Amino acid sequence: MAQITSDKPKTIATPQPEAILDFTEKKSCMGHENTMEKVMLDAVSLQAFGFSRAMVYQLLNRQDLPVVVIGKRRFMHRELFLKWLEEQATAFKEGA
Repeated sequence: MAQITSDKPKTIATPQPEAILDFTEKKSCMGHENTMEKVMLDAVSLQAFGFSRAMVYQLLNRQDLPVVVIGKRRFMHRELFLKWLEEQATAFKEGA
């Protein structure tokens, strides 16, 4: 019997914690259900908005923002965060 060998080493895919706790919501896009939008934002997701890592953790530790704590990780509801961010921008414009 002939054995088939591969030059590539075998790797076992282990799920990353971000993939396990990926709070996403399906959105329909032109009839397709494959577009996903995050419902909960973690520190990495908030950095994608342009905030520094230090600023993200300051935000996640504020008392006036709705933060969900799961284990040691902190999450913020996307819609509530965007609403808060808009309120901050409006208050800044009115104060300037």
